[in-house]
Amino acid sequence: MKELSIDNKQIIPVRLIPFVTGWKLSPDVVVKMLSKSDKWNRIYIPSFHLSADNSYQPMLPKEWDVFNDDLEILSDTLHASDTIEGESYPTWRKRSIEVIPESTFVWLDDLITAYKTVNSHIIFTDERAGDRELNLQPYLIPEMRKLVFEGFDHESETHNQTDFIPQQNQPQDISISFNELHHYMQLDPFYGNNSIATMSIVNGLHKKNSNNDLYQRFDKRFNQLPCKGEHVRHLIYYWCGLMQLPTYLNKSPTNWQREDFLDNWMKDFDLNLGELKNFLRANNWPLPVNIFPNEVDNTENKVSMDETEFERAFNDFSVILPKLKYKLAELLDIKPENIKALKYKNAEIERFKQQIAEIMGSSDISHKQTANNSGHKPKTNERDVALQQSANALAEQLKQANSRVIITKREIAKALAVSDEWDSMTADRIERIILKQW
Repeated sequence: MKELSIDNKQIIPVRLIPFVTGWKLSPDVVVKMLSKSDKWNRIYIPSFHLSADNSYQPMLPKEWDVFNDDLEILSDTLHASDTIEGESYPTWRKRSIEVIPESTFVWLDDLITAYKTVNSHIIFTDERAGDRELNLQPYLIPEMRKLVFEGFDHESETHNQTDFIPQQNQPQDISISFNELHHYMQLDPFYGNNSIATMSIVNGLHKKNSNNDLYQRFDKRFNQLPCKGEHVRHLIYYWCGLMQLPTYLNKSPTNWQREDFLDNWMKDFDLNLGELKNFLRANNWPLPVNIFPNEVDNTENKVSMDETEFERAFNDFSVILPKLKYKLAELLDIKPENIKALKYKNAEIERFKQQIAEIMGSSDISHKQTANNSGHKPKTNERDVALQQSANALAEQLKQANSRVIITKREIAKALAVSDEWDSMTADRIERIILKQW
């Protein structure tokens, strides 16, 4: 099976998607993803169609609505004649491919990202080799091969559009449109629709600027737009409208003010990739992996690092903690010769106690004696109460936003760890403290 590509970027015919995914993404599921109406996986994949002059054009999500309706009608019609359950399924598999319009395609990179998200929702009980991977050379009977590749009889050679994703050795004056950035962040393992990190960041910025009238007015107006609830869009508008990330139209600065982004929310604009990278790093946010695949601090590595925090925590308890306690005991036995040495000793004792408390993640050692003498609870208790309240509030928001019933402590902890309010604590430490009260 020959490889189809445009501008050296591989494409996949929409009719081929069910076969390369082993029918995990059947035609009805694919069309829902293309029409931005996939309520289960919450995935959107941009699609395109080849024109008669061998150029290609983007397809709007609404263009897929009619095909979605046709597939539902086909399914209802075939089911009506079933005498046993599933009798019409082989017929539906063939005819559903025919419903998908010819000459339509998606970028392979987009499909790979979406497929990873789908697999993250699946529990493999008896996993086989290749179950999680796309099969880019699936077996097709000759009749089906002809149907799948209809409209792709000749390869596209020249197009005005090019792959924008930069490599490390490319110049950093490359631009990316808002729509492209928004799309790739929606599919991102950290910022994406299936993550609560973006919601947590937006909520943290809102809370941090609760006394800033500009932020509050901006949020109020955003929540009145048809795009309300789109946390990725909300975050990008924060970056550009309130945090001074530059934007461009036709290679010139937009000079838009804060609420101009809301007045022009349906319009596209450009951002400079170098400026975007520097902005995210300055604010300690990871770089979207689909835009910066070769950077060490991208979101894929961030997610992987979070998963290894348990190992680091174990090392802290088993290796570092005993050493700190030993050094503290030695320091307590030292008798200072003068006041200056006494001050230094007390400062070092405080430093060791703080490090021990950080690892233990329970009560703040340096405040125990003060709390006992004054009758007040340790400050960490106040912190833990506030942390629990934040966890409960975030879980409730997630339930309302995604209609989800099961939300794990780990999810909440990872989201809080990247918020402005709790970013001084690791996800592991937060998870040890909070209780599942939702």
